[in-house]
Amino acid sequence: MGCTSSKAGQPAIASVTMNENTLLTAGAEKQPADITKTSVDSWSGEFGVDSRTNWGAWLAYLGVPEAAWEAASKAPDFHKYQVSKESFVMDHRIPGQNVHLHFKALFDGEWHKCPYPQPTATLWKEGEHKEGSGKPGEWRNKWLEFPIKFQTEIINFAGKGNIVHMVRELRDAGSSINFEVTVVDPATEAVICGPFATVFKRLSDDTPGEPPQPQAGESIPLVETPAEPPQPEAGESIPLVETPVPLVETPAPVETPIFPAETPVPAEAKDETVTEVAALDEVKQAPPTMAAEQNLPIRKERNVCC
Repeated sequence: MGCTSSKAGQPAIASVTMNENTLLTAGAEKQPADITKTSVDSWSGEFGVDSRTNWGAWLAYLGVPEAAWEAASKAPDFHKYQVSKESFVMDHRIPGQNVHLHFKALFDGEWHKCPYPQPTATLWKEGEHKEGSGKPGEWRNKWLEFPIKFQTEIINFAGKGNIVHMVRELRDAGSSINFEVTVVDPATEAVICGPFATVFKRLSDDTPGEPPQPQAGESIPLVETPAEPPQPEAGESIPLVETPVPLVETPAPVETPIFPAETPVPAEAKDETVTEVAALDEVKQAPPTMAAEQNLPIRKERNVCC
């Protein structure tokens, strides 16, 4: 698997130190925490990598080429914590990998969705692990020694088919955190690889603040998701979004009159009509004998317009 374990008696890879004044090796003795000066509030603050121990073996387990171990070991890694007895808030940044997570997790020892991304390819095999040991994409957190040490277990970390244990221990009254990683067989809980350690040194008292509120028992990473459309309450309906309709001028319909319009009559025709009517009136008024004797046609006068 490409993993070197110091517990198996194999030579450990020397630590990589961020501070030239501090040099740790795999066999260095741990400094006990001063419990009398440490409280749960001592976790609050921002921490950055100070030194790493046996980190090359951890990178080998993850499949990182050996040529990239030194650069990966020296890559900045920042943790911000805000811790209580019931839960912890963490803001995790690895600038070189464009990683930024902001989540809240419970110290309840129960399996919940893990905020860290899971690879598509996986070596995890269902049935080859202890019952109740969780599923890929899940994690759990619990205190090992309140208020200075807690453990995180992640199922199928990096898709390698195993469980990764991460133990964080507050040291020197909160001035540093020792972060120890081991790889465990999911069926037997035997240590397969590790431990690998990183010492995080306090940079400031800046805390991460509350992330988006999680559902009961879940951890929520800082990831924006498209909002779902609102659901109607009982007896209510959601109006449809109106789409603006472009204005199109439609020619007005041609109205057909119920009765046909009168045809305009020229002025000359009007005059002729008046004259004809007058002539007819004269004929009607004349005695019948006169009209018969003369046997003359009806006279039409035409007015000439000047």
